[in-house]
Amino acid sequence: FQADRQTRKHSAHTLKAYRQDFLTIAALLTNGHPSRLTLTDITKESMRTAFIAYASDHEAVSIRRCWSSWNALCTFLYSSDQLLANPM
Repeated sequence: FQADRQTRKHSAHTLKAYRQDFLTIAALLTNGHPSRLTLTDITKESMRTAFIAYASDHEAVSIRRCWSSWNALCTFLYSSDQLLANPM
């Protein structure tokens, strides 16, 4: 996915923000162990719960950016037949 994003010529700052967004939500989905994230962890309910927790201490603009990052990832996973649907 990150290789796909790089072909879009995003700035280094934007790519860093993507990584931060992914790690933060992945940590929420895995009880603090983002490296253990699996595709089965990414469900509509788990994403909703993670974003509720994320929203509790982030500004609206950060929430929108993070949601957009995860939506792009989930769209990518869905388009490559790794998820049955985009849970976002």
